[in-house]
Amino acid sequence: MRHLSRRTLARAAASGGIIVLLAAGFAPTAVAATPARQQVPCDTAALASVISGASSGDTLVLAAGCTYHVTRPLPEITTDLAIEGPRSHPGGPRLGGGPRL
Repeated sequence: MRHLSRRTLARAAASGGIIVLLAAGFAPTAVAATPARQQVPCDTAALASVISGASSGDTLVLAAGCTYHVTRPLPEITTDLAIEGPRSHPGGPRLGGGPRL
């Protein structure tokens, strides 16, 4: 019986310690997502949608042979994005967060 009581106390102490750490803000951090390469269809609405949903570090790849006719403002770019087109080159300028390193 005595052995069981110690085990029970140890579990309770461990659980309490985890709860205290979580309450104090020591929650495990999320793993950063890998930047994605998103193909953008030849459609201005699709371009706007992809810009809105992009995460920092993503690369938007514009459709070859396409001209995007923009008649109203595109969404504001608030993250670090690369936008590649058929005439762009890897390592070129980035939008939103400064130069590519």
